[in-house]
Amino acid sequence: MFFSLLLGVLFLGVPQSLPAQQDESRVEASGMGNTDDVALKDAMRNAVEQFLGVLVDSKTMAENFQIVSDKILTASQGYVTDYEIISQSRDADGMVNMRIKARVQKTAVLDDVRSLKIFQSTKLDNKRLMVIYSQDTEGPPESDPSVSSAQTAANDFFLKKRFRVFDETVVREINQELSQYQTDPEARLIQLAKGRGAELLIKFNLSYYIKPGDPFYIAYSRMQSKLFDPTTGRLLATSENRSKQVFSQNTTVAGAEDAVAKASAKVAQDNSQSLLENIVDFFSVTGAKEFFLVFQDFPEGDLEKISSTIQNGGFPQFRELSLQAGTLELEIFDDAQTISDLRKKVKQILRGTGVELETLESSGNRLIFKRAKS
Repeated sequence: MFFSLLLGVLFLGVPQSLPAQQDESRVEASGMGNTDDVALKDAMRNAVEQFLGVLVDSKTMAENFQIVSDKILTASQGYVTDYEIISQSRDADGMVNMRIKARVQKTAVLDDVRSLKIFQSTKLDNKRLMVIYSQDTEGPPESDPSVSSAQTAANDFFLKKRFRVFDETVVREINQELSQYQTDPEARLIQLAKGRGAELLIKFNLSYYIKPGDPFYIAYSRMQSKLFDPTTGRLLATSENRSKQVFSQNTTVAGAEDAVAKASAKVAQDNSQSLLENIVDFFSVTGAKEFFLVFQDFPEGDLEKISSTIQNGGFPQFRELSLQAGTLELEIFDDAQTISDLRKKVKQILRGTGVELETLESSGNRLIFKRAKS
């Protein structure tokens, strides 16, 4: 579970592990709704919210109550391992009032709190992410409603996590360019995504089929995806998910298409959730300090000076990604809080080398320098 990424609140220190016998916390909470099920879900949410209140500074909780209230709902049932209904009644307005005693799984909540810390420290909500459909032999064409539904669902998922997602216009332009390349289109896609400034790239394919039955049909959808770091070309993760949607055999053609679209949207959401966890795992290893430096249009001698000075003068953790045609690309790790802080540090380190440079681009976790005009 990873929905706590959405909470946007600052958690206090979290212990690294819990003894098995302390893995659950008993919480009593009340809920209300127009049905038994709605009231139960509300009570579960309130139980988990109470447990979170133990971890969250009271002032922060007060300031962010609406965020917590809205975002915890989806995840709350997953945290509750067992519950007992203590009391239940229906008031004069027909609303169900329910009080439960719930067992909240501590480690599940605390793991998500740690994930939230990673999410905040890596500034994932500032990452430029591109989601693009890649048709395979079994998949529908890009114009199929199921593809549009899956694409929209994936984009919406990451937008809600506050990633900077490329819009459909850019994606269409890239697909048009890709149609002209028959050799190694995946490598070309990565290059195009990098050229547009994407920091993360999700390439997915989709397939579906309808299984007839009586009295219901079932629309099955499958999504396979790859997650890339366009700057380095690294494959970070793969994911495959399946989903289904039941509909009546008497449904119209439009209704059947709608069922397929819903199944495709659901599988895209599940797939995106899986990839998000991989993104967080990746950045928890590389840390919040990953940056990319590009030096363009420099003489070879200057690039050698830059590389050695960067390595020895303050960025011992670095990797040379590319050196060709007057351009040097480096991956570095640093504790700079902003890209502006990093820019100042790079210029300070290179000041004594005689290399004159000026900033061409500064965005996300990427800095591009060019040779300054003398």
